[in-house]
Amino acid sequence: MDDGKWVHPGDNVIKTVVPFLNEPVDFLSVASMKGESSGHLADKPDDSSLFHEMRGSDSIIVPDLPWRDVNRSLFIAVNRVPGDDIGIALDFRKGAETDPSVIASDWGDGTCKWRRVSDSLTEFLQRVGL
Repeated sequence: MDDGKWVHPGDNVIKTVVPFLNEPVDFLSVASMKGESSGHLADKPDDSSLFHEMRGSDSIIVPDLPWRDVNRSLFIAVNRVPGDDIGIALDFRKGAETDPSVIASDWGDGTCKWRRVSDSLTEFLQRVGL
């Protein structure tokens, strides 16, 4: 990502790869990824339920999809328009430290559910042409 190849491939490409994202996203810089991935919504019960975000380290059970474990994920793209509340994230839950799966938010039923987009970052990058 630091080598200059981490460039947004265009809204049409993202829409093809993640058809349930109804609004545009922007790719984050490496510096912005950590800040966007704080998981603060998981700390408020109402927001946690609405956004399907929780901290796996605070739970007896490890959350699985459609939940995002904020301790085991990292946003790589977020909504372009403030308030759209959508994103694409790396998901490190399955022990894939070097090639995590990729998940994205789906608001199809009025609440945010996280869905797998690709089984690996490598696959996602190939699908978006990077």
